[in-house]
Amino acid sequence: MARAPMYTKIKRSILDQIEQGLYPEGARLTPEVELAARFGVSRPTVRQAILELVREGVVARRRGQGTVVLHRRAKPGRPVTGGASVRLTEVVVDLLTTIESANREAIGRAAEAVLETIVRDRLIHVAGTGHGLALVLEAFYRPGGLANINPVWDPAMLLFNGARNSTTFERTQDVGRSLAAKAGIQPADTLVVFSQSGVNPLPIELALAAKDAGAATIAVTSVEHSSSVPSREAQGRRLMDVTDVVIDTHVPAGDAAFVPGSGGPALAPLSTIAGAHIWNLLLVAVAERADTVGVDLPVWISSNIAGGDRRVQALAEAYGSRIPSL
Repeated sequence: MARAPMYTKIKRSILDQIEQGLYPEGARLTPEVELAARFGVSRPTVRQAILELVREGVVARRRGQGTVVLHRRAKPGRPVTGGASVRLTEVVVDLLTTIESANREAIGRAAEAVLETIVRDRLIHVAGTGHGLALVLEAFYRPGGLANINPVWDPAMLLFNGARNSTTFERTQDVGRSLAAKAGIQPADTLVVFSQSGVNPLPIELALAAKDAGAATIAVTSVEHSSSVPSREAQGRRLMDVTDVVIDTHVPAGDAAFVPGSGGPALAPLSTIAGAHIWNLLLVAVAERADTVGVDLPVWISSNIAGGDRRVQALAEAYGSRIPSL
């Protein structure tokens, strides 16, 4: 007989405690991170259990309050439908909501730094290793994105040039400082670094070099993941320890979000979705502040709409001499 998925056991345990009055109506459930530690599982597993209870009307997730108990026992009703795809979608929606609400202050400070860089006609350097490179692509030369983005990269970082070699490159000491020098980071610039774990030398050294150059530094990283594994940097520092601003992706350690019923390895990584959402939140925060002070932003538009080619050409001429990748 197949074993019941771990999240169903956690759900049953929470229900039992509600039935026994240990969680009265209106009470907040124990935080996910504590439940995960108690049951010896990852946060996504706990989150699936809680989402089942949300759909059954037993609990509700409320901004600023956490997860609160609505009823002592589940109401009878329609069976849950949709299965794994519904649960994953709810996990993603919950993650994006958490990112926005938990990072408002950090995103605001990051937006101030980026706007200052734009006002002073300087560059925003964007870096990422591993699949964080997907977020560098998202930021660079993107319709609806900023034109003063300088991607920081090296051919050795590309997974297509040897995926395992790219991992070795990210873990190599002194490479980050070399990349910073190549990027020509200057005072009044801003560096944004995407790193799920934030424990490998390359992104940490890059951030340190940018700070030494007088640039503002922003980390987009999973605090949970970074806190759960040892740093590989020579002095044991993590990316979140060395930057001016830390924006927490709230992605679980290991990145993957969906635990199959068989109990096998988790599937469905979330760091790319989380990073892209954070980048867009940062863009709109910058735009909001720019409107307030009357600053025009250098924004790409699609070359496949009316007037697109002219604007792309103008922005490319404005920044091409300073951004080699253009």
